[in-house]
Amino acid sequence: MKLDIMMKLLYVDKIFWSLPPQFTGDLVTSYGGNLTWTQRYTAGSDAINFDDTDVVISGNGISIYWNNKEQLSQDIKKTFQVQLIERGWRRLSVEYGGRDASRADLLTVLSNVEAILIRASHASNTQSVFLSDVSLDTAIRTRTDQRATMVEQCTCPEGYSGYSCETCAKGFYRSYDRSCQKCPCNGNEISCQLAANNSVVCNCLEGYTGSRCHSIAGIMMELKPTYVDQVVGSVIRFSCKYHSREPLSIEFETVFSGNRTDEYDTNAPQESYRHSQNGAERYWNVTITDGLVYVSCRVRNKHGVAVGRLTTMIGTGA
Repeated sequence: MKLDIMMKLLYVDKIFWSLPPQFTGDLVTSYGGNLTWTQRYTAGSDAINFDDTDVVISGNGISIYWNNKEQLSQDIKKTFQVQLIERGWRRLSVEYGGRDASRADLLTVLSNVEAILIRASHASNTQSVFLSDVSLDTAIRTRTDQRATMVEQCTCPEGYSGYSCETCAKGFYRSYDRSCQKCPCNGNEISCQLAANNSVVCNCLEGYTGSRCHSIAGIMMELKPTYVDQVVGSVIRFSCKYHSREPLSIEFETVFSGNRTDEYDTNAPQESYRHSQNGAERYWNVTITDGLVYVSCRVRNKHGVAVGRLTTMIGTGA
């Protein structure tokens, strides 16, 4: 990635270049690589040099910065280079002001870079500034003469993805504690994300509606309880019902960590249903055991096609 640009200024306070979109997004494969750029500026005869932060990288709610020990003199074209490793970088902190950046800080920022800023003003009375040959080393899967020895390829736990498990997998969202949690959208979502009030917003697949993507093609479903946090050994009575003009069958399923399915309750006799106008309801008792992740209710039409599904997340209490 390269960039050449120049700007003329009459009055300068403190300004930064903001690199274009090709320098944003998931840049984890740039960890250990170099950010390189060339600068030059002109200023009036009475110009006074001043110190400032030279590079700022922001993303995923945090910012890291780097200060260059070399000062740029006017009318001298000079190339700078900084390696994207934690040494020499600092993290901006509301609580502490600034502290040494950790490896986790760099990977967090690089996993979703929103902006890279390079200092443009180096002195008072600046008249013009010039930035060129901006490049960022990025590892690729194709075999080359150089190896990216600092880019790792991890085997991620459930819910995480990326070279360094730095992003949430499909069907998961980034929680307030930075962990990846399963979307509470019944598996009917394009994605989900945490809102400002710490509630989860579901972005439903086409054909699904509702705050938890629980309504499909005119069918309304309800599964209770909607969340369980009980100690192992507890027995929970689940209720699943639907409203539809078309008669449907109701089945339950328990799913454990690793997507292992243990119990699968189908083809229940009609006497186990409670029928109502335009709908029906079923009950099922589930014993809370280690590794139980969620209980699922699914409704099928007379052709055996699943037309709706809800899930209840399971906790194991204290």
